[in-house]
Amino acid sequence: MRRRERVGRVPGRRVSCLDAIFFAEADTMSAGESRTAVTATSASGNATSALGSTNTMYKFKPKTPIRSFRDLEVYQKTLEGAVIFYKDVRPDLLKLKYDLLEGMTNCALSIPLFIAESHGMRFSDFKQAVATLEKAMRDCNKMIVYLEQAEGIYGTKISADLAEDLSRRYLDVRGKMFRLEKSWQKFRQADVQMAKFKK
Repeated sequence: MRRRERVGRVPGRRVSCLDAIFFAEADTMSAGESRTAVTATSASGNATSALGSTNTMYKFKPKTPIRSFRDLEVYQKTLEGAVIFYKDVRPDLLKLKYDLLEGMTNCALSIPLFIAESHGMRFSDFKQAVATLEKAMRDCNKMIVYLEQAEGIYGTKISADLAEDLSRRYLDVRGKMFRLEKSWQKFRQADVQMAKFKK
């Protein structure tokens, strides 16, 4: 029987809404969790499980707890994207004198900045935190437009594969941000309901 445990949960302890938010944020991170197939190969070359059947057994590792915005996968991925853009894409566009390069550079860095800002204010000003996270999602879309326009203008003068790879990265991480926003909203509503119940 497969068993999956989460870090920080104590048997018999009642989980508060803040704890729930903590684990919901951890759910958006795939970097801290790996699902590894464990198989043993028999002498005949057939893959069999440790129990002797042909089924694959999976080992689950606990997720990394969210201690700060730096632990969020959406922050890590967008910062990585900004670094790749600055090191590998920007120099070519600079040589080609791309007119919108300054705006593109600011947009790339604004995304992890907005994520860090929204994470820091989600308890003090929840509406503003959500609005700031949505700004990060908006800028992901803008980066895709910038990249596709540059690729369309300069063609083979820039790396089309790199531009398309970055576009896919921003599209994927935007989806993760959307799910993070929904998890924040879900547990915010639970907090509000709990406050009404206590009154």
